[in-house]
Amino acid sequence: MKLNDYIAQITLDLNCNNNIVCLSAGQFDKGRKIEITVTADGKNFDCTGCSATLKGMHSDLTNFAAAATVTDGKVIVTLDDDILSVSGKAIAKLVLSDGIKTYSTNKFIISVDSALDGDITQSEYYSILNHLIDKIMLIDASGGILVDDAIDTDS
Repeated sequence: MKLNDYIAQITLDLNCNNNIVCLSAGQFDKGRKIEITVTADGKNFDCTGCSATLKGMHSDLTNFAAAATVTDGKVIVTLDDDILSVSGKAIAKLVLSDGIKTYSTNKFIISVDSALDGDITQSEYYSILNHLIDKIMLIDASGGILVDDAIDTDS
């Protein structure tokens, strides 16, 4: 299995007859996919011909929406930066429309863990680190050998 093939499988009901599902993801772990089987009163509902949108609310009360694709009667949602931008519990539901009627499923939870490593480009030390990496690459490209015989505060 490749990393980009990761798919969580859940079932959501149009009449809200399911237990609440909780999925876990890391903040900014874009590319994870959710395959959603839709049921109506517990019986399979074929979503072929419907448009699908994942709608929800972050823990900071901001909203998100993401287009989903319908394949073989099931719905595939790819989690993106917008959905996973805020750590905490996001509440989401799937909205289906056939152009005439629109229905939504029961809600589910996406538990978004905080990004432990953060965004290094926002650090005041990023430009220093980037400069050092550029120097090392330049030395390596010129055929130089990095040697540090004496480790001190200037190394």
